[in-house]
Amino acid sequence: MSIKWAQPVFEQNGPFCYVRAHKDHVTLGFWRRRAITSAKGMLESAGKKMGHIKIRKQDDIQATLVQRWVREAVGLDRKLANPGMGR
Repeated sequence: MSIKWAQPVFEQNGPFCYVRAHKDHVTLGFWRRRAITSAKGMLESAGKKMGHIKIRKQDDIQATLVQRWVREAVGLDRKLANPGMGR
């Protein structure tokens, strides 16, 4: 884990996930939104690559689902290399 863009960024062969605190929620974001098949339609996005969920209360956290997304995101970085390198 490192701090980039003023937020914690989790990396495994490149960044795969970040956490950002806001006044009313916490954002949990992923770099390869479209490639994380278990997250289809569940991650918000205004961009082409990244997506996120907004956590407003503890009950919003679906631990099993988030764990699946993290494992899938880490696997994608291992397979496809660093998403920040344009691949």
